[in-house]
Amino acid sequence: MRKQFLFLTVAAVVSAQGFAADWDAAYTKAKTALGKLSQNDRLAIVSGIGWGKGPCAGNTGAATSIGFRSLCLQDGPLGVRGASSVTAFPPGVQAASTWDRALMRDRGKGIGQQSKALGVNVILGPVAGPLGKIPNGGRNWEGFGSDPYLCGVAMEQTVGGIQEGGAQACAKHYIGNEQEKERDTVNSVIDDRTLHELYLWPFAEAVRANVASIMCSYNKVGVKNSQVSQGRLDDMVTRILASWYLTKQDSGYPATAINQNTNNGGPNVQGNGATNAKLVAHAITTRAKKSGTTITTSTSDSTSAGASAAQNAEIAIVFITADSGEGYITVETNAGDRNNLEAWHSGADLVKAVAAINKNTIVVIHSVGPIILESFVDLGNVKAIVWAGLPGQESGNALVEILWGDASPSGKLPYTIAKQQRDYGTNLQSGTDSFSEGLFIDYRYLDKNNIAPRFEFGFGLCPATGNIVPGGISSLFDIVATVTMTLSNSGAVSGAEVAQLYLGFPSSAPSTPVRQLRGFQKTLVAGGASTTVKFELRRKDLSYWDASGKRWVLPAGNFKVEVGASSKDLRLSGSIVVT
Repeated sequence: MRKQFLFLTVAAVVSAQGFAADWDAAYTKAKTALGKLSQNDRLAIVSGIGWGKGPCAGNTGAATSIGFRSLCLQDGPLGVRGASSVTAFPPGVQAASTWDRALMRDRGKGIGQQSKALGVNVILGPVAGPLGKIPNGGRNWEGFGSDPYLCGVAMEQTVGGIQEGGAQACAKHYIGNEQEKERDTVNSVIDDRTLHELYLWPFAEAVRANVASIMCSYNKVGVKNSQVSQGRLDDMVTRILASWYLTKQDSGYPATAINQNTNNGGPNVQGNGATNAKLVAHAITTRAKKSGTTITTSTSDSTSAGASAAQNAEIAIVFITADSGEGYITVETNAGDRNNLEAWHSGADLVKAVAAINKNTIVVIHSVGPIILESFVDLGNVKAIVWAGLPGQESGNALVEILWGDASPSGKLPYTIAKQQRDYGTNLQSGTDSFSEGLFIDYRYLDKNNIAPRFEFGFGLCPATGNIVPGGISSLFDIVATVTMTLSNSGAVSGAEVAQLYLGFPSSAPSTPVRQLRGFQKTLVAGGASTTVKFELRRKDLSYWDASGKRWVLPAGNFKVEVGASSKDLRLSGSIVVT
């Protein structure tokens, strides 16, 4: 019997696609403006004024001749950094855990609106790289999980939301930035097929969503130094101005109201365990008082203190964590990337000590990514694990709603939780990373090697039953097949479920993962009710990248279609035949 495994997310409604944009009009204005600029103006627009020399993480020069003020480019992954009275949003990996297009878009729009209100022209996100091929990668939490399809959907929706909010989105880090170790010098050598099917995929979705800009990564990808011609300079200026006009920042955009050089607040929940603990403690204490519940706490990592506090309690809730740093930030000896996949501060020992003395132990995990659970996950007294992830400033309130049963958890894992770190098949590299694993990362690697995970990619509960109905075939982003199913809620309480569609490619395709995510729909279903769920598959979703021909190829043969609650819990199967 599988341990209860809960997530802190709620459902929203179906969302739009990308950002509605008129690039032709924007480029017409940009080209007209280019003719009014001096050479110094052009150089100013494409140049930063220097790290720490302006109010933002990055500032360009200005061009007063066309009313182009210095652009403010600002972090970060949780919202606008360096500003007071702003929201600390959940980071990308938590948004991905919702598997909810509308929530992804709403989060993006909130970030975009607050960015604009503070005069931030370019918010430095969303993140498509790292994709997360290395489970202990230090900045995986900024992105949207280890699957390119899921990440691509999240990029599309987040870009749309940010730019609807008025700011320019900046997709990053392009490309092959999968670790913090030696991030300035490591050489990422990626074969062309893997590049297109994994790492370029979410960036391509961001471009289709009309993202305003893309940030390059620090690492090497076979780049050669060269001089910049006048034509290249003018093209750079035109592109920057076009994005400025596209998002209508040339008219009435607010003045910048942040200060990068002072510590005056801003989103800092992810990187501050003490802040998160206070949020959670306050929410639980407040709710306990309302319900007449007595709370006994132990606020240290001491196993004996934890066991003592839990000894006479009806229910014990144990909080464990794992954090990470960045290339230039070491957190508790973790230099950017995590040293391993263990819970920090001997968290597993704390769980075991409490579970040895309390028969109703609930484990709550706040973590930047997967951790190894094997030492306690099967203990009889551990009744449930709540994977809280990185919920942002509403961490405590969200957790209370789950613990007290006010909301039904409906999140899904955006990565695999393996039984041991080596089950992922990837590690941090020095000097050169050859990406020798190719297409086989995360669940794709485990499937290929018949390795059973502890909790698989996309894991969650799903009452789905139904039929698969294939459609017909046609260009790269055209819908070529439709799959429908019936999703039923056998319980008495309304709940949201994520139905996931995976494709297995025909034998005519070159070596390909056993199954790959190619669709998902999060749907709210009333208790005892059923609803129809439809997946629309694009030609690209059924294609592989032909490296020699430099093109996407739709292989002939029988595609296996599987639909279910996760990459392992597949309830329905069918096929699509391409001739």
